[in-house]
Amino acid sequence: MMLKLLFVLVACIGKANAFAVLPKTLATTSLSMNADAWSSSSASGGGAGQLEQIEFKIYPDGRVEETVRGVKGANCHKITENINAALGVVISSSPTEEMFEEEIVVNQKITQSDWEGSSSW
Repeated sequence: MMLKLLFVLVACIGKANAFAVLPKTLATTSLSMNADAWSSSSASGGGAGQLEQIEFKIYPDGRVEETVRGVKGANCHKITENINAALGVVISSSPTEEMFEEEIVVNQKITQSDWEGSSSW
């Protein structure tokens, strides 16, 4: 899922640069990350079926605004630390209401046994 998100992110950055007002001298920036750099925010692994989103707004002056949705608690900082390191200096960070929510983890154990000894008559 995170690798798919990376491809969407790269596609969005490419599209955003197409509409940005560029100076007369073209400056290029590369953003490269490998799949091993991504980690799941869920303690149960794999996001537990919930949708995790990272939205980027790229402004003409080069600022990038990043919004994380679908991640409970302070795990959003863990998810975005590699991206933020590649993008540059973080000027400000403000929590969403999801940061103050706790992730609910349900552990379920199913036991299956033979028919022998389970008769009620």
